[in-house]
Order: sequence, then C-alpha cells, then structure tokens
Amino acid sequence: MRDQDRSSHAGGMTTLIGAGRKAGRRGVIISAVAVAVIIALAVGLRALRAEPPPERTEASQSRDLNRLRGDWTLARLQSEGQDVQSERLSEVTLTLGRTSADGWTGCQAYATIYQASQWGVFKTDPLGTTEGTCQGEDAEFAQSYLDAFTAASRWSLTDDGGLQLRGGRVTLTYTRGTEQPTPGAIVEESAWAGTWRVVRLETTEHQVEVNQDAGLWIGIGGRRSIGYGGCNAFFGRVTTLGARGLFFDRLVLGLKTCTGSDTVMRLESDLMDALTRVDRWDMDEEGNLVLMGGGESVTLERTGPPPAIDTPPPI
Repeated sequence: MRDQDRSSHAGGMTTLIGAGRKAGRRGVIISAVAVAVIIALAVGLRALRAEPPPERTEASQSRDLNRLRGDWTLARLQSEGQDVQSERLSEVTLTLGRTSADGWTGCQAYATIYQASQWGVFKTDPLGTTEGTCQGEDAEFAQSYLDAFTAASRWSLTDDGGLQLRGGRVTLTYTRGTEQPTPGAIVEESAWAGTWRVVRLETTEHQVEVNQDAGLWIGIGGRRSIGYGGCNAFFGRVTTLGARGLFFDRLVLGLKTCTGSDTVMRLESDLMDALTRVDRWDMDEEGNLVLMGGGESVTLERTGPPPAIDTPPPI
C-alpha cells in the first residue's frame, strides 16, 4: 500500500510540474506579444509626429527659405478678415536679408532682426523706426502695418510667388519687389553718396533758395560726412536705419565768425540745425537728394563723386 501510495503521489507531482511548465511558457509568449504591440504603437505615434511631412523634402524646404529673402512690396493687409485700405499701401516695402529686416511704411523707415525656420515659423525682435512724416490717417495705417508685422508668427510662399506673413488675426501679403539698397549699407554705391551743393533749405520758419555763390556743400562717403556751411567747415558721422533712414550725428563745426554777414551766419546755423534733425532721405523728380526730418528739409544737387574724407577738413 505504501509503495502504491508513493507511486501515486509521484505521478501526481509529475503532472502538476508539467502543467506548471506549460502555463509558464504560455505566460512568456503572452508577455512577449504584449511588448511587441506596445513597441509597434510607440513607433507608429512617433511616425505620426515626425517632421517634415513626407511630401516635402528638406531640400525643397531649404529652397523655400532662400526664396524668402529679398525685396517685397505690400499688396494686401487684412485684419480679422477685413482689408485695411490706404493710399500708402503700395508704398510699403520689406527687405529680408539673412537675419535683418527693414523697409518703408509709406511715411517712415523701420528695421529689425528676424528669425525664420524652414517649417514656417517667423519671429521679429523689437522694431526701430525713424520719426518720419506720418500724420492723420497715414500715421494710423503705418502703425497698423507695424503692429501686424511684429505680430507675424508664420510665413509661407503663395502659388504665384508672393509672400504671406500671418499672426493672430492679421495677414500680410507681399509681391516680389524691385531691387532695393542692401539693408544698412552705407557705402559709396548708395544713391545718396557723393558731393552735393545745397540748393534749397526749408525750416519750420522759412524757405531759402540758396545761391550757388554761397558755396554751401555736403560730401557723404562711407560713414562720414564733411561740408561747408558758408562760413565754417564741418564734419561728422553718418548712420542709417533700413533702406530709407539716414542720420547725421557728432557734427563738428568750425568757430570762425563771419563778421559783417549776419545772413551767412544765419544760413549756416539753419543748415546745421536741419542736418541734426534729418532722419530719412529721398530723391526728387529732378534727381536731387532731399534730406528730411523734424518738419525741415535740405535739397541737394549732385556735383561729383564722394569726396576723400579719411581725415577731417580744416576748421
């Protein structure tokens, strides 16, 4: 009986052990399948989130980014789905370099640094602007444009080769513009670089047609300026802001007094005051250079190339 009991007991243990091994193998198989499913789901989710989209290659996106750079003219400004109208709209320009952006609002220059990604992200630093001549509706439109430009957070190219900047509830649409001066480039090749004779001086008090015999002239080359105010020589620095902004600073004037000629002294004083207020430039229909700022202007006629101004003139 004892031998039979032992035999039965051993057989029972063998059966239990076999069943346990089979259950263990099934658990291992089920666990392996679960892990494989989890891995497949993770890979699928990562693929769905991957950038760039499969239909646009990195090479094509790079070409788009290169096409973003250049000169643009505003064609449309929309706010909350409505067109913002202005006679100045077609005068608004934008020049995008590699990292610099500058342009003209129709009545003032602006400039900033920007960042753009291949995937359409657009961001600008705080703007710098000139004082300009913006008044009334022109001032309102210029501010609307600048607000829309700084709010832009996305860029894209249109099917007809245009540029769109979008942000918030505003959209700016540009067409490819004509070639403009390189942003911030103050060199002899600039349109206003040269030697100029003062032909007209307009202040807030009066306008004076300057006689050629008075001999007033201004020379601009590189980043410096020199000239003659009718009694004393002067020199100083020239800086720019964007394609239209122009400033004369650190002007140094001789101390000679032209006795017996109050008119000459007054004219020289008015010229220096006007130059310190200049914040932008333009060319008139006759090809004259017009320096403007603070409600005053100086009209200049070209007489030659930029002068050699490695050293200041004698004062």
